Amino acid sequence: MKDFNQDMLKKVARTMADHHMILPGQSVLVAVSGGIDSVSLLWCLVRLAERLSLSRLGVAHLNHGLRGSAADGDMAFVRQLAGEYGLSFHAELVDIPGFAEKHRLSIEDAARRVRYDFFDRTAAAQGYDKIATGHHADDNAEQVLMGLLRGSGRTGLSGIPPVREGKIIRPLINLTRAEIKTAVEKAGLEFVVDETNDDTGFLRNRVRHELIPCLQRGYNANLTGNLNRLAEIFRAEDEWLEALIDDAFAGMLLKGKGHRVTLSVPLMTAQPRAVQRRLIRKALASLKGDLLKITFERVEAVVGCLDKDQSVTIQMTDGVVVDKDGDRLAFGPASDRAEGITGTGPVFSRNVLDQGAGNDSLIIPDIGVRIDFTVVLPEAVGNVKESRADVAYFDLEKLVFPLTVRNIQPGDRFVPLGMKGHQKVKDFFINNKIPRKQRRACPVVASGGQIIWLAGYRTADPVKVRPGTTRVLKAMIFKKEPRGQEPQRTLDPSTP
Repeated sequence: MKDFNQDMLKKVARTMADHHMILPGQSVLVAVSGGIDSVSLLWCLVRLAERLSLSRLGVAHLNHGLRGSAADGDMAFVRQLAGEYGLSFHAELVDIPGFAEKHRLSIEDAARRVRYDFFDRTAAAQGYDKIATGHHADDNAEQVLMGLLRGSGRTGLSGIPPVREGKIIRPLINLTRAEIKTAVEKAGLEFVVDETNDDTGFLRNRVRHELIPCLQRGYNANLTGNLNRLAEIFRAEDEWLEALIDDAFAGMLLKGKGHRVTLSVPLMTAQPRAVQRRLIRKALASLKGDLLKITFERVEAVVGCLDKDQSVTIQMTDGVVVDKDGDRLAFGPASDRAEGITGTGPVFSRNVLDQGAGNDSLIIPDIGVRIDFTVVLPEAVGNVKESRADVAYFDLEKLVFPLTVRNIQPGDRFVPLGMKGHQKVKDFFINNKIPRKQRRACPVVASGGQIIWLAGYRTADPVKVRPGTTRVLKAMIFKKEPRGQEPQRTLDPSTP
């Protein structure tokens, strides 16, 4: 074979150095489809291996299961090519159409996900430090135009990064398709042709074969270079902005463990809208691992709920939901989300004061509270409007015994003190901005099947103490009891 174009080798080596793609002694897994781009990439890295002090090269090939015998031929070609270079060959056959149908993805998206999953798994299993792909300047220009057509923001217009996540490298990113073709012809390299690259049923192919040539002929012959420059400008600015967002995100993060991320609503609303959008995208990316299917409209829906007084739940994608509840904006899996008021909170129901009016006490370890009941004189009530939320007073003559202490249930209603009509408990909590977590830990006290107290929040109007009341039942809730499994009874209201 003829010698490979030296100018191309120098350009590839300079690109790798400028972007710190690899360190001496590291190993590289080269993604090779058999097409002209990946074949030239492999040839470059083989020729540069000694100069770059690479410890090892390997070849990875994924058969997408899309082209039958033609794809089998491509795999055989790449296997032989790896053998000629004396390199390890790693291959896998995947049913892309089946994967796309199962996960409701386009063929293009499915192929990309499966391809990178294969590369990651192979690199991890075989101990490769980097994964090299054959993306070049024309691919980058196409990516920018596709982002523009989709209405992407700055990140989407940043194109294909030369280095992604510190592991995936694109040594050919500064070379055009024409430069690669000229160099391959000069070197006399063989490669395979994938006929699907000419199928304009795929958006990328329409952009490649129709839109870009049209723009080059009628508007700007240097379109590819200009789009790559635009991508570089946006990418550098995006990296700077992301560094600022990282700091802002850390400052308003209330919870970020496990599968949930919770941000401070007051701190978010103090930020410009552009920052709010990026914070939301960062929270979603931290859960999903990517931002696929996270549209501008979905992000705007979350931004729009920040200033709302009521609680809001927004369904995102891939089983992720966003809950705005009071001063907290929580991102998490739908499977972990508590539905309605009760959700996955403890379920309990116990009777107290079985013998009628008197003194009694109930400990509920599940939610860490104790409620004491004592009979007092009306004079002990004082000004009800100024009383603490953890204390309630009831007209004893209006009560039906025994009283029931239980968890909140869907559809619960009561007449809040000072009101005439019934109100849903859920609406009461929303109107008073009570976070969902606190709602699930709120016991209710019921008399004759009617709620008389949302313990710690509001008593019911029908059982309030009036001027003619002669006997009063006082209830007091104490929190922070040790957690256990079942509600317990004690007849001594002084129990700690």
